[in-house]
Amino acid sequence: MSDVHDRSKALLSAHAHHVRGSPTIGKTMKSRAYSLLGILTVSCLSVGSLTPARADSGTAEAYGALVAIDARHAESSGKDVLTSLADVSISEHGETAVHETVSESEVLIPSTLEEPVTISEEGSTLAVTLPGAASSGEASAAAQGVVEFENSAGYSQFPLVKDDASVQFTTVIAGPEAPTSYEYGIGDGDLTVEITPDGFAIFTDEEGEFAGASLPPWAQDSNGTAVPTHFESDGRNLRQVVNHTASNVSYPVVADPYMGRNLIKKVTKSRYKGKPKYSIYKTRWGKAVATGYGDIYAPGPVLGSRAMRNHGWREATRKGASSAKTIKQQYDCHTVFAGWKDPWNLERVRKNNNYWLVNPVNCNW
Repeated sequence: MSDVHDRSKALLSAHAHHVRGSPTIGKTMKSRAYSLLGILTVSCLSVGSLTPARADSGTAEAYGALVAIDARHAESSGKDVLTSLADVSISEHGETAVHETVSESEVLIPSTLEEPVTISEEGSTLAVTLPGAASSGEASAAAQGVVEFENSAGYSQFPLVKDDASVQFTTVIAGPEAPTSYEYGIGDGDLTVEITPDGFAIFTDEEGEFAGASLPPWAQDSNGTAVPTHFESDGRNLRQVVNHTASNVSYPVVADPYMGRNLIKKVTKSRYKGKPKYSIYKTRWGKAVATGYGDIYAPGPVLGSRAMRNHGWREATRKGASSAKTIKQQYDCHTVFAGWKDPWNLERVRKNNNYWLVNPVNCNW
């Protein structure tokens, strides 16, 4: 137990050292070090049914790689992995490692990789089967709220549940003997996977409706150097290829497909010039999606923007936005030309504008 405690303090100390060296994110990250989400509280320091994290060096090094990644990247950059974790309880000896309701979605992480990770809401489920089930160990708690599956093939996987019910499927590659290809099963044979030209992966159901997506993949070595990576798909599975065996790669390497379903966090209603005004707030994952999908130079909405326009719009109206034509036009305009803005403010007082795509006028004409 003392050995685990020493490792816990060492990881926290290392994290604090990295944070102090980053003027951009230091204050934010340091304030999160002891937050209720438990991002950096190793499990032996917590109370309750959670069992202590293992004391082996492989686990400490793998988790330490995640700490180091966060010290180099700002929150909501898509490459920060331990920020904004959901406050979930982990069971190392139950039928499931995590079974919680997060942001109105039911999230399940299995105790073994024979079963998929699932995100369910309103009768719809996104199931993701992780690679390497045959050589993977059972789920363990690397830290509070952080599940690890250590694999004998030379890597560890961390399905990190975020506070908006998105999941970062982070892989820490220990050395050159580890695989260069990691295949994720998407759905139960009922979903289609499509890779867009800009690297996103879009999941659609049998009716062609949006069922989820993954941001473009990334990979970095321990020096913060980008490692070449890309997605491939056979239409049903999503494969991340990580070319990590070059002589200049410094291990461990962290690679990451970031998947989710819900794009809209909430809709609030106020008044503007005597008529309703709707403010649409995106989820953390939705912000990353919206930023990557909008392309102001495209002649029309690109595939990802279509997902925001269709699925995001259905979410927005379900959560309180008006379906009036001008509101939909303003919403569409924001998805294409103002993806980075949050919230998207849509005002009922505006007239219809059928030419918003060629004359957006800041999307509030």
